Amino acid sequence: RIKFLHKLYLHIPPGTPAPSGGSRSPPSAGPRAAKSKKRLDKDSDEYRQRRERNNLAVRKSRDKAKMRNMETQHKVLELAAENERLQKRVEQLSRELSWRIKDVLIFTLCSCSHWISHENDPKERDLILD
Repeated sequence: RIKFLHKLYLHIPPGTPAPSGGSRSPPSAGPRAAKSKKRLDKDSDEYRQRRERNNLAVRKSRDKAKMRNMETQHKVLELAAENERLQKRVEQLSRELSWRIKDVLIFTLCSCSHWISHENDPKERDLILD
């Protein structure tokens, strides 16, 4: 495989970009990388403002997480209740189906036994066949 790739690269004209799986460039650090981290004096106004903003952001994030958690718990309770209701409905429908199947079997057996009992009687057999 390596020989094949080596031959393949030999036939690529100069100036052609490398395939995407080839050389990788280092990931960009993003817009914050341009700012240099400067140490702030803990008594400065800028430090206090940043801390206040951060504290508000943290509080907001935690409140949002608590709300998501509460909504999830509420949804779990709703789904559990719906699941229980649906299981009861399945049990009810299964019982109904069982009774209907029994009714059909009984009707079929009765009909067959009626037919069989009249099969031996020539008068009845002729009436049924006509």
